[in-house]
Amino acid sequence: MESSFPALGLAAWAQLQAKAGCTLCWGAQGTASSHQPLLELFLQDHHSLGMFTVSPCSGSIGPWGQQEIRVECLAGQEGTCEEQLSIDITGRDPKDNPLGIAFTLIAQSCLPAFIEDVTLIFEEYPICSSTNLEHKLQSVEGTGLYVRDEKRFIFSKVQVGQEAEAHFNIYNASCLPCNVVLSIKPLPGEEQSLINSIFKLHPLKMSVPGSSYAVATVTFIPPEEQNYTCIFRASLVIPKGCVEMKPQSLSFTISGKGQEPQLAVVCPSFPYGWSWLEADGMRAGHQPEVKLLKWCCVWRWQACEDSKRACNHWG
Repeated sequence: MESSFPALGLAAWAQLQAKAGCTLCWGAQGTASSHQPLLELFLQDHHSLGMFTVSPCSGSIGPWGQQEIRVECLAGQEGTCEEQLSIDITGRDPKDNPLGIAFTLIAQSCLPAFIEDVTLIFEEYPICSSTNLEHKLQSVEGTGLYVRDEKRFIFSKVQVGQEAEAHFNIYNASCLPCNVVLSIKPLPGEEQSLINSIFKLHPLKMSVPGSSYAVATVTFIPPEEQNYTCIFRASLVIPKGCVEMKPQSLSFTISGKGQEPQLAVVCPSFPYGWSWLEADGMRAGHQPEVKLLKWCCVWRWQACEDSKRACNHWG
């Protein structure tokens, strides 16, 4: 028989059930109990082996009755623990499992943690270096991009007063669920209230399932045509009593600039001069005729002296 515990945090327990029609006595088989007399086990109310504690160690079961065996697991260091136990029934056939009915307990202990791989965190966005940043900013089509060597996410092409959203994935590196606290902080010397009105974060807390991920959303609302910067931080919540766990946090800079629409008027140019339309004020609903004027530069008149045909064409 074999029983596998799921990944454990500080403590966990499992319940085992045994059914028989005679006296039941279960002892331990392994390094921790191989030299322990069966009578001594019979007199104990519990037995500890590795990170497991089994109770009771012995008992009697009436006909068609059942006995609940409680197994507690107190996780210690990270890793997998496997222990071999045996169940011995008095008066049974000694040829059948002479060392007892084997029973295996397996448990895996681990600490919560999240992945710091930027290719997973910024899965939706291009990742570049500062050497080709200007080219990337001009060609990027989405909300923004991440600059690896600067640890900075940049919102791109956001109009003043408009909203732009960025999504960051927080991946859980262990099979245990973990709690994460999110925050946005201003740069040193800047006001927190001003940053909170420009960068909005949701959610502020999240529980990430084991071997899965959750999404943090940052909304950028630039009030003016200028640059804005803040610091994003995700901090892992350390469970109570977990003294061996080191604090873990993920942080990077978020920046963006408000943009105003701009219109550039470029006069059309032609190989042989300028052309334009000249019109007076017009009444709504009317379609006045406009005379097309042609004008040639001095250099064109000089060219006409050498080319009568061209001069006649433009004259």
